[in-house]
Formats: sequence, C-alpha cells, structure tokens
Amino acid sequence: SIVCVCCTLCRYLRASGIPVKKILLKIKALIILSLVSLPSIVPQSSSNTCFELFGFDVIVDADFKPWLLEINTSPALGIDSFEDEDVKEPLIRDLLSVMRFDDLTAAPRRERPGS
Repeated sequence: SIVCVCCTLCRYLRASGIPVKKILLKIKALIILSLVSLPSIVPQSSSNTCFELFGFDVIVDADFKPWLLEINTSPALGIDSFEDEDVKEPLIRDLLSVMRFDDLTAAPRRERPGS
C-alpha cells in the first residue's frame, strides 16, 4: 500500500471532498508503471538475498493529477523529526517483515518526549 506521508493532510482533503482514494490509486499506478522499466538495474542474486528500496517523489497538481518528480535508489532512512518517524518507522518495520526478520518488528514503539 502507499504510505500517506501526511495523514493530517489526507484527513483535511477528505473533509474537503477531495477524492483522496482516487489520487492514491493514481499514484500507485504511476509507481507500478515506473517499476516496470527498472528490472535491469535491480541487483540480481541466485539466492534471492538482494533487494533495492526505492523512494518515489510525487507531486499532485491543482487538478489532483499526480506527477512523478524522481525515483531515489536507497533513500535516506534516518529519522530527524516526528514526521520522519511517522513515515519511516512503519516503512522499516515492513521492510524487516518482508525480509522475514519478524522478531525485530515486534518491538514496541518508543515513547516520544512530552507524550
């Protein structure tokens, strides 16, 4: 599934009658079509032990049409803000789960200061 980077924005758009689900489906299609052209640059391994994480930068115009700005290979996963944590922590958990490191994904989230 596509991570909605800013859930507050999604809630606002939904409350304003903006078709968020339709926009996310268009973004998903954009990503899938982009991935079709990438197999030649993804690392190959006979033991299926390699993978590549891609980051997709997408902008949505005034007509709610998504546009692909760029594709990043090996995007930064450092956490520098609460917003980074909200997006990247679930991403890292999902990545570890796909890699079958389920025992690492069971760890509870740490408390934020002031929560």
